[in-house]
Amino acid sequence: FVGENSAQNVSGARMAALSGSAITQVDAFSGFNNLSASAQFKGSSYAFYGQIPYGISEIKDAGVSILQHLGTGVMGVVFQSYGNTEFNRQRMNLGYAIPLSNKFNLSGSFGYSSTRISNGYGKAHTLWTNIGATYDVRKDWKWAAVIDLPASALKNSEELPAKLRVGTTYSFGEQVVLSAQVISTTNAQSSVSYGFGLEYFPAEVFAIRFGMNTFWQTWSLGVGARLKNYSFDAAAVVHPQLGITPQISFTYGRN
Repeated sequence: FVGENSAQNVSGARMAALSGSAITQVDAFSGFNNLSASAQFKGSSYAFYGQIPYGISEIKDAGVSILQHLGTGVMGVVFQSYGNTEFNRQRMNLGYAIPLSNKFNLSGSFGYSSTRISNGYGKAHTLWTNIGATYDVRKDWKWAAVIDLPASALKNSEELPAKLRVGTTYSFGEQVVLSAQVISTTNAQSSVSYGFGLEYFPAEVFAIRFGMNTFWQTWSLGVGARLKNYSFDAAAVVHPQLGITPQISFTYGRN
């Protein structure tokens, strides 16, 4: 579930608009993407997203993310539900991120996924481990690496590929941020893919975003607005054959 669907269904409208490429950046949904990026977050954050894959109203994808400063690091909790009454996948994971220095952060997460297919096909349950690291080369330049390692299925068999993501972000002042990542998986469909994103701030409280991902050959765009402790983001991911996936997300946080 983690390895196959996250390339297609990115959690959080900001990350979706950037085609999932900004894994180095502090984000309310970093528990889905790379918890180590938020290791130096000092407050609490609560976020919700919802999307309709390819505009098919019968399929829903929604999730919540919680970040909480705890001890010397940050605890992250996420939950996601994807599908409908005939097919449903749920994901839950708990993780902790800690800054090892002013420049280097490390995180570890444990997750559980459940897949249910109706009409007598039953359920499959799987555990996995996620390890992330983020390194600040300079204030304007960051690197990150994230690996997902699925464990053996608890009940029935569900093929989940292992996945390695390596990404970088470079900021041009306060207005322009470029991001890129390369993804390598054990999935035979596409062993290596790439994602790119551009985030532009014409004003401090407003952002315009663009991205592309070679795994699903999609383009993405979106906008975001933030005011004090609140932020709202909207995105659209465009697949050349399957259509448009709209997504919105709302975040409340204090740092």
